[in-house]
Order: sequence, then structure tokens, then C-alpha cells
Amino acid sequence: MNKVNSDLNASKGPEQKPEQSSELAPEQLPADRPGAVFLKQLELQRTDQVYLAGLCLTTTGADELRQHAQSFLHPHEWQRLQAYAHRKRADDYLRGRYAAKQATTVLCPRQPQPGIRVDSGIFRQPLLWCPDNPALEVSLSHAASVTAAIAYPGAHPMAIDTENIDGANVKTLHEQVTEQEQRLVAQLSGYSQLQLVTGLWTVKEALSKVMRCGLTAPISIFEIADCSDTDGVLEFRFKHFIQYKALCFVWLNTMCSIVLPANTRLVEQSRLAAGPAA
Repeated sequence: MNKVNSDLNASKGPEQKPEQSSELAPEQLPADRPGAVFLKQLELQRTDQVYLAGLCLTTTGADELRQHAQSFLHPHEWQRLQAYAHRKRADDYLRGRYAAKQATTVLCPRQPQPGIRVDSGIFRQPLLWCPDNPALEVSLSHAASVTAAIAYPGAHPMAIDTENIDGANVKTLHEQVTEQEQRLVAQLSGYSQLQLVTGLWTVKEALSKVMRCGLTAPISIFEIADCSDTDGVLEFRFKHFIQYKALCFVWLNTMCSIVLPANTRLVEQSRLAAGPAA
């Protein structure tokens, strides 16, 4: 699984025109798809190549998903779902698989979702198997009300993280922010302190995912070196991992961060901030 092969659906030479960006705002969704869902094809420009990724943000709840779970779960995933003894673990599993399938089919629309399988590695990292594009990988995140997934070619590493904007977390989140980071985010206007410290947390957690170490490392290793705001999307650069950057934005009542290579340009980046702000 997760073999890195050349695939025209995931990457194209610069002389080729990328597929038209596919975005469905919640009000445009088919009537049989419950909950708020934001789907977007991301065009990732490098100097010599264009990659495509699929983004899904959804508030669809597990109770709604159970009503049609077999329409998108792989048979192995269905068996796994039935085996969970704890309801919350089962709910998170179901929501994550749904988001992963939605993100993957943004890139592989002809692939039936029950044919896509998302397993777990030894550190519970998601392992994607998509017959239409074996080069794809996926990153998942769960917040209290939002599930997020990003499907991307293995040649172009990415990760996603989300966190509810919740005042109950503010003290804990502030404790993870360095003095330098406090000075940096103080330059940003139009955001509450709660949004900013929540965003910083998601940025660091997404970086830990792309590095495949999780937050087992000292959080200081993920320190922010610079930040800016362009059309409602915050961009962060890292002190120790200069090869990566993070894009952070508000969607409904969550902060959402995507980590990607620093020299990649996301086309229509401002469209990430199209959702209603918290």
C-alpha cells in the first residue's frame, strides 16, 4: 500500500492544463449527502510539475453515516466497524473513512468508494489503498464537530489537522506558544487570540503528522519562525523544518491547517477561506 508511482491523475507536467478545480459548497451538495461538506481539488504548483490533492471537510455525524455506511465502506472496513466495543471509537472510525473516501474520489471520481480501503499502520497512521491510483496517500483529522481529510500523491507529502475553537482549551493552548510566536501572531489582525493559539496548535500537529513522529517530540521542535495573512489564509514557516510551510484557515467553528512543501504554490489559495468564519 502507499506505493509511490508516477500517475497522471496525481501529477502533470507544466505544459499540461490541470483539470478544472472541483469545489462543492454545502448548498450545492446532492440531497442524499447529509451534513455540511466542503470538497475541493487543490492544484499544487512546483517549478517543473503540477500535483493535485483532494480536500474534504465535513460535519456529517456518525448517526447519519450509519444509515448508508455500506455505500462507501470497503467490506473489510464494515467488519472492522462492527468489531468496535466503544461507540466513540466506532464513530471516529466511520467519520474518518467517510472523509477519506470523499477526498480520494475528488481525484478518482470513477473509483467506487467501497473499492477504496483505509487501513491503519502500527502508529495508527492511515494507509490508503485506491486501485485507480496506488500512489495516493491520505491524512485525517477529527475535531469535535468536523472531520477532515486530504488525499495527495506520495511524491508530494502533506498533512492536515483541525481543532474546535473552544474557550475551554485556551489556557492549555497558550502554554504551548513561545514568546517569539506570541510576538509574531500579535502582528495579525482580524483574529481572536483563541483562534490564533488554536491555529498554532493545529499547525504544529499537522507538521508532526507529515514528519510521522506525532507530538511525541518536544513541541518546541515545531516552533514557528514567521507568519503572514493573505486573504483570510494564514501562512506559517517553521524554524527547524524550513522545507515545509503551513496554511491555516477558519472553517465553521474550527481552525484547519494543511502542511505542505515550502516551495509549493497552492493555486486559488484564498478559496480555502470561503467557508463561514467562527
